[in-house]
Amino acid sequence: MSQKKTCILLTATIAPSNVPFLKRMDKDQREEDYIDAIKYYLQFKLPIIFCENSNTNSKVILELLQNSGVKFEYFTFKSEKSIEGKGKGEAEILSFAFLNSKIIKESSHTIKITGRYQVKNFLNQIKNLKKDTVYANVTRNLTYSDSRFFILHNFFYSNYLLVNFSKIDEKNNIFMEHVLLSSVLKYIADLNHWSLLNQKTIYEGVYGTDNVKYKNTLFRIFGKQILHKFKIHFFKSNL
Repeated sequence: MSQKKTCILLTATIAPSNVPFLKRMDKDQREEDYIDAIKYYLQFKLPIIFCENSNTNSKVILELLQNSGVKFEYFTFKSEKSIEGKGKGEAEILSFAFLNSKIIKESSHTIKITGRYQVKNFLNQIKNLKKDTVYANVTRNLTYSDSRFFILHNFFYSNYLLVNFSKIDEKNNIFMEHVLLSSVLKYIADLNHWSLLNQKTIYEGVYGTDNVKYKNTLFRIFGKQILHKFKIHFFKSNL
């Protein structure tokens, strides 16, 4: 499918405040994380929506996008939900972006990425996207789905994901990852199209929960990709 109909949504919180279970709190460090990630994604020449929920206008990020030659939107607002946990804040960002972004409304697929992370196998992950298909990796005995990077479209968002956001309850260990998974399963049950991502997603960056860099040794990457190939084979053989 044409990449011209695909956009990147980077979710962001430059200056977090009172967010439970978050150790990477320094505003300048986080802003630099987002700058590095945006520089990385600009090379792919896809429209970018940068949506952040701490009501922070970064002149550096805005100038970077303005001078890139890439179509973009920069949204910022003050979160009311992040105090309840990262998942609530992430859901709030998605809601804001899908409500306000013209780029998303015009796109067949939206590639959702947690904005501080660089997906090092990005191009392989977006090859051959099929119409009306949601792409998300599921794991942990079908109870959990990686919400840092997944590919969705407007119909899935409006009719499946959005309506489940209210179920996020981190005090009771119900996270965005559980809600994404349940939304995908309902989507499949309604005879819609879903697929695993082409590869195990390889992230580069600093994990916000514990402020530790991702470890991507060649051995770890190789092992993860082999296991992911087995997972793809299993789903193709049993679904």
